[in-house]
Amino acid sequence: MIPAFERIASLKAVLQSSLHSAGDMEIILVDDKSPQASSIRKLAKDYGAAYVRNKSNEVERQPALCRNLGFEASTGEVIVFNDADTILATYALEAHVRYHAQNPNTAVSSQVWSIAYSEAALEALQESEVNKLRALAHSAIHDTNISWSEIDRPRPSNNWWAFLSAQCSFNRGDFEKVGRWDEKYSGWGVEDNDIGYRIYRTGIGILYASDTPCFHIDHPMTREEYAQKCRTALRNLKYMCKKYPEIQREERVTQRMKELETLSENELKSMTRQGTAGGGPITPD
Repeated sequence: MIPAFERIASLKAVLQSSLHSAGDMEIILVDDKSPQASSIRKLAKDYGAAYVRNKSNEVERQPALCRNLGFEASTGEVIVFNDADTILATYALEAHVRYHAQNPNTAVSSQVWSIAYSEAALEALQESEVNKLRALAHSAIHDTNISWSEIDRPRPSNNWWAFLSAQCSFNRGDFEKVGRWDEKYSGWGVEDNDIGYRIYRTGIGILYASDTPCFHIDHPMTREEYAQKCRTALRNLKYMCKKYPEIQREERVTQRMKELETLSENELKSMTRQGTAGGGPITPD
């Protein structure tokens, strides 16, 4: 299931990478009110994906709502959520299915690697051979407190804060049990922290899969675009803290709040790279 807005070249590479996975699968492409709807609809047709459009009147992007719309349009027992700028490894979908077959009552979050955006990189990315992708990547996004798993060595974690939506999966029943994505989150960020916390509270295990990497394309962003991204993340984090007052006692939550408050102000002027997960360079406005 892929929520999409623009960045058609990246989306095409993501769809192409999904075709390298064998076995039965369905692709749901959810258009988040994109002005390039015709291009997204054409890609859906070209790659045999179901096309769903978010028809709400909300001005901001709504990735949480779009993921729920994709889930509602799906029929499979294992649901893989994948962002529109995140390349799948060759064997990713089969690996997610195996994780869930062998580990009931778990959610899986893939290890995210960062790759700088370029047209040449997009051509290489479509082949999605893991060693080539890792060679292109400049870092892996990970939390040092994560208990990393492999298919043959699952290590359930209670680290809900590190759960990322770039590529994650659920058994259908578990996703319903957790309560789906919270659609009150809009703009960028925090909806994955929220669902991670609800996974933890529901008693479902989290597996952080180091052997199922995905590859996030780091797009450049103007300073004002990045400032707005941080403002929405700060607003969303404040909403999450109001929703779950107990998390305000967690140092990592309060630290993130302070970081976003700083990034939303004048400290941005001296930054050349985005300081958030999966961030690319900051370009002149």
